[in-house]
Amino acid sequence: MVSKFKITSDVVVSAVGIAMSVYHLYFQAVGWPHPLELRSVHLLFGLILAFLTRPISKRFTRLKIIDYALVAISFPTLVYVVLNKDEMIWRTFSPTLSELVMGMILIILVLEATRRTVGMSIPILAIMCMLYAYFGYLIPGYMGHKGFSVEKIVGYMFNSMEGIFGTVLGVSATYLMLFSIFAAFLEKTGLGEMMGKIFLRLLARIKNGPILATGVVGCLFASMTGSAVSNVLMTGSVTLDTMRRAGVKPERMAWILAIVGCGALLMPPVMGAGAFIMAEFLGLPYGYICFVALLPAILFFVYIIISEVLVIHPSLTVKGEASTSDRPYKYRSMIKDLYAFAPLAVLIYFIASGMDATMAAFYATFVALALSYVRKETALKPKDVLKALKRGAEMMINIVPLNACAGLIVGSFGLTGLGLKFTSIALGYFRGELIPVLLLAMAITILLGCAMPAVAAYVVAVILMAPTMSMLGLPLLVAHMFVFFFSVFAQITPPVAVASYAAATITNTNPIRVGFLASLRSIPLFTLPFAFVFDSSLLLQAAPLGIAFRTAMVLVGFMAFSAAVNGFLFVELKMVYRVCLALLGLLIILPHPVINVPCAIAFICATLVLRALSKRRRMTKERL
Repeated sequence: MVSKFKITSDVVVSAVGIAMSVYHLYFQAVGWPHPLELRSVHLLFGLILAFLTRPISKRFTRLKIIDYALVAISFPTLVYVVLNKDEMIWRTFSPTLSELVMGMILIILVLEATRRTVGMSIPILAIMCMLYAYFGYLIPGYMGHKGFSVEKIVGYMFNSMEGIFGTVLGVSATYLMLFSIFAAFLEKTGLGEMMGKIFLRLLARIKNGPILATGVVGCLFASMTGSAVSNVLMTGSVTLDTMRRAGVKPERMAWILAIVGCGALLMPPVMGAGAFIMAEFLGLPYGYICFVALLPAILFFVYIIISEVLVIHPSLTVKGEASTSDRPYKYRSMIKDLYAFAPLAVLIYFIASGMDATMAAFYATFVALALSYVRKETALKPKDVLKALKRGAEMMINIVPLNACAGLIVGSFGLTGLGLKFTSIALGYFRGELIPVLLLAMAITILLGCAMPAVAAYVVAVILMAPTMSMLGLPLLVAHMFVFFFSVFAQITPPVAVASYAAATITNTNPIRVGFLASLRSIPLFTLPFAFVFDSSLLLQAAPLGIAFRTAMVLVGFMAFSAAVNGFLFVELKMVYRVCLALLGLLIILPHPVINVPCAIAFICATLVLRALSKRRRMTKERL
């Protein structure tokens, strides 16, 4: 009986997954339907997949009848939205009895699907926000409000496009779905792995090359997946064996993969869905968001190379693949594989030329499919195409319920004005000082990020903190980027640290220790958001000379920080010198017209002195 249920579930999941991908590709080609219709169908697909692939609990994995019952309840609720989309939106605060009942049912379904896919933290926060909307009249002082009836709360969440069917779910139904399908086809055609192996062949032969290749391959995969865990697994699958053969210790492999995976959420064009949501919130072109985020994302990966390849203790130096293996590198085959970059090149070209990002991903997907037929061994058969379509939908199983649940939180904030209340309190308490507000935003975002995925933490934190930062004169785009960066850093910060845990799993190391080490080695990156807050040159909002100067300062500061973290700069450094170098790196990175250049010069002079000292010691040893 159980095996029959399993076979039935697999067939249904495959059919629903394929249908979900085909539905979105079809409407991308012919034109999107009414937003409420698109988002409700998208949510229906997501709920079905979540209920059929995620058990009610780890202890009760065989209660399939409950899963099918939830699927059956989901159908009429969301089909009603499709059929009555034009009328129900006018009854936001006065829903009919049937809409009230279906709205309450859908809220429960979304909460349960989110609990199954990403855990309890976000559903609990959503419930607390809705309770605040209802019981606000019991709260004294400025944080209180008149309170809203159940009818108004449910109507706002169900009937309008401000709650469940709001902007966040809209981003999931368009941008994220199309990019997931694109990533699935890159995976199934093998083009993504082919791109990674090209860089591995180029870089793995040189000293510290395997680690350098990991950073570059991670940067490449990051631009396609937009998921910390996916990037850790994809990068590890390509580079882990090479690092092992080169003698890299497991813990070091784990923290490198964790930090690289974290960078996946910052690298355009996907940015872990952050770019899409940011573009919708700010009303700015998606391509412009990617343009602004490009330099900080590149600097993130450059820091990994500096701290793990350039400024390291000699004991951490690893030999290149060529010195540990006799296998020749076939450059001819590597040149033949360059066509693998075509889908990514098409995607970037179309986005840069101003095309809508979903259409760019649509075209890039079919380019990837066409290129699979260049070689017989990579050609996708019809069943492989269906598997790729199913895989694209599977990538959305955690995302769809999460975004719908985030809509409940955003809707509660909009209904009660909680974000504006928090802004007034913060402005009054900190008396208009920007730095304390930035530190508070950093702390809130990291705490939220420890309990929920980066995108959800960004959405909640930006609603709370962005208005406050804007009132203090910070451009909204900069405020959003600041909050988004720290929501990403939470992915390697214990106790959750999903990127660190994924890296620890594939390297068989202690996840808590990997999370701690990854966080410790990422501390210099925490200065990057503060740097672009005080000088938007890093967001490419200045003349080329200003951008070049600020980038140079950040790179020099990263070198100082790397020396402090590694405890080595040509010679081993005592703790007091490491602390001094860390302070020097901070003073170089944080923009100041007077301090930056003298501190950079001081670090360069110290480097030259230590280099001379190291050379003298080496000559003395040779004489002895």
